[in-house]
Amino acid sequence: MSYQRIDPGAPADLANDSLFINEELVEPLPFTKGAYRTKASCKRCDTDGWAYDRKLLVCPKCSSPNAKVLNAGQRFYPTPQNVSAHHRRPLMVCWNQKEDAVTGEISKHDYIEEKIPVITVTTVISGVASNSSPGTDYEHHLEVRCKNCGMAYQRIDGRRATPDEVESFKQGKIEKASKFLGQNWSNQQ
Repeated sequence: MSYQRIDPGAPADLANDSLFINEELVEPLPFTKGAYRTKASCKRCDTDGWAYDRKLLVCPKCSSPNAKVLNAGQRFYPTPQNVSAHHRRPLMVCWNQKEDAVTGEISKHDYIEEKIPVITVTTVISGVASNSSPGTDYEHHLEVRCKNCGMAYQRIDGRRATPDEVESFKQGKIEKASKFLGQNWSNQQ
């Protein structure tokens, strides 16, 4: 079934309902409609469903690092291209957009990515509640933000902070992680 978009300005890939498959690594499973199997061991992207070489660290189509390893001959069901088309387009305009309450005009700005080292502070309570005292745990991340407005999109490369990083954080040399990410973000954190 082909789907015609009503919006003439919409990207064409949103109307493409053909299956999103890498024919080098997958083939139709005989006698089972809609099912495919892998020709060789590979990874399948959790974001857009593309099958790719296990040696690659990220999906070559959408750059997502999240994937499942599939063995040779493993069955799976591919999805149409239009389901994940938006993941294969680069982010051009920041999500942090403001609407004027009177005119309805929306102000936008370009998204320019930057990665800032941050520390997430977590209170940890261990042991029996009546005998324990809360401790503090520090995690180091790189926070992906819009360089124009500072809105945080995600945190990557998380790990326990080193004592030197904790000291730098306490001295104000490393920022505290944003309280909210993406749509819940505001300047008043």
